[in-house]
Amino acid sequence: MALSCAALAVLSLAAAQAGGAQGNPQGGPLGNGKVPAQTEGGPPQEDMVTPPPSMNVRIPGTRASPADTTTAGLDLALSTQLLSQTLAATGSATQIQLGLQVSPTVAVGLLFPRFGLAVGYNPQLYLVTVSQGPLDVLHRGWLMMEYHAAATWRLYFAERLTYGTNNLSTPVLNNGGSAGQQPPTLNPVKLATVDYVYNETSLGVSSRLSRPLRFTFVAAYLNSGGLGTASQVVMPYQWGPRVEATLDWKASSTSTLASAFAAQANIFPVLYTTDASGNPVAGPGRQIYLTQVAETWRTALTRHTSAWLIGGLSVANTDSTTALSYKRLAPILGAGLESGTNSRQPLVIFLQLLLTPYVDPYLAVEYQRLTANANLTWKPAAPWTLGVAATAAYVPYRYQATVSELAVSKYGTAGPTIAFFPFRALTLSAGAYWQWQLASQTAAASFNQWGAYFTVTVADFEHI
Repeated sequence: MALSCAALAVLSLAAAQAGGAQGNPQGGPLGNGKVPAQTEGGPPQEDMVTPPPSMNVRIPGTRASPADTTTAGLDLALSTQLLSQTLAATGSATQIQLGLQVSPTVAVGLLFPRFGLAVGYNPQLYLVTVSQGPLDVLHRGWLMMEYHAAATWRLYFAERLTYGTNNLSTPVLNNGGSAGQQPPTLNPVKLATVDYVYNETSLGVSSRLSRPLRFTFVAAYLNSGGLGTASQVVMPYQWGPRVEATLDWKASSTSTLASAFAAQANIFPVLYTTDASGNPVAGPGRQIYLTQVAETWRTALTRHTSAWLIGGLSVANTDSTTALSYKRLAPILGAGLESGTNSRQPLVIFLQLLLTPYVDPYLAVEYQRLTANANLTWKPAAPWTLGVAATAAYVPYRYQATVSELAVSKYGTAGPTIAFFPFRALTLSAGAYWQWQLASQTAAASFNQWGAYFTVTVADFEHI
């Protein structure tokens, strides 16, 4: 679904998106940070009343909303991925695995003149080693509704639930291998398998106040983390509400200014450590409250090139553990560029650099994180797409020398992909990746992971 503002892409509840759609834990408001691409042949459309980005409302059979189409029905998909990976971690033996991942999807969409409803189920079945197992099953489902109350405003509801066995050592691939999709910024990787839950309920509204002004608001409640003591040693359980509000002002036909506000609470009831014998030891929990305000200026430099600048401030109730902050205050900074060519063989480049706060779901601490994303996509012919993408994160720790738990400071992934679309319902894709994690203090946390994958996806829909 086309989105129209850059600030919300940074300050939205992308954690909810990633947790519901991908099953990967996200500990803060920053997900992939990708600003929406331009529409065909020009800058983003602003006329449509679109939902807040964090809602990610997708009704089967629709392109934008129930008001834009009268179709509905049953949607099915099946994605099968063969993954060969090698993991070399400091202090442990090199592991070579051949895994198989299957992701069937079934979704039912009902559409009425002013109302749309979608219910879907998309489990992830991952056979860690084809010859031995075990089989990890991660159940993922969603319920989404959209009410088109009037021509100028709409109401949205979303419920997402992920539950099951989450293999944290599985690499974060490029959206199932499809070239041209911006990969998410990685979390610090844990080499473990946990019993995992992610539940998020959100309610949003989008209203066009006037021709140049659009207002969006989302209130959400989420709880996520490990289930049981053994899993919570790796990933603590957390819960809390989040709210976001954005006012978009279309300053000209090519430029938009977005003022965004976001607030969240991350409540960790209990934190577990291990004693000298490796037994879990319960400790006091933490409460992290984070507020952010930011301004984003996005402009179309040319017909096929747009750029954006982001500036703002965040404040937390805990002293920051990173150097790029002052007491409890920290800056929000970012810049990006997206450019393409209008030809029979289009080439698109995406670049973005962001400095934003992040709540680490493994350590239950808040810190600044500098992330970089780059993506190059080329379509040499109609059914082919070639791409190369990279994402990386750097944490400039302030207390690295004295806080032993703050180990990982640099991590990322990079690799090429190729996708072939012989017809609409079938996608064949392949790629390779290199994933790394470097520790500043704890050598055991450093590792390199590389591999290749081949994916077959059969689907009769476009937007689920």
